[in-house]
Amino acid sequence: MDTNKTRKYSRRKAFRFSCHEFAIRYRTAYDERDAQLINISTTGCLLRDGKGHELAVGEKILLIFPLWDGTPPVESNGTVVRVRDNDAAIHFKIIEQDAVKNLRLFIFQNQGTGGTSLTQTAK
Repeated sequence: MDTNKTRKYSRRKAFRFSCHEFAIRYRTAYDERDAQLINISTTGCLLRDGKGHELAVGEKILLIFPLWDGTPPVESNGTVVRVRDNDAAIHFKIIEQDAVKNLRLFIFQNQGTGGTSLTQTAK
């Protein structure tokens, strides 16, 4: 495949939404950490860990998304599929259908608001 040609289609399976000032927590096999959510879809997300913690490709983590006050957070098991600098791309491996529904609802309700400043990016 010629990598110099412009791709005319996307391999993405879901829309991504950019996130600003949205903190989440994640657990590795050894500890629990905070990270900044950079973008999210219903199939995965991009995290930024500004503290310099390193994740490895293939590492399994548990993501914890605080959604609304007074409701339990959405949790998802994921696998690190790409790491660049302080950013890690995570593919959701196990996420309950109700969690996907709540995540979608949260994304759409907060799209363009001051809270999480979620904005849709190209798919």
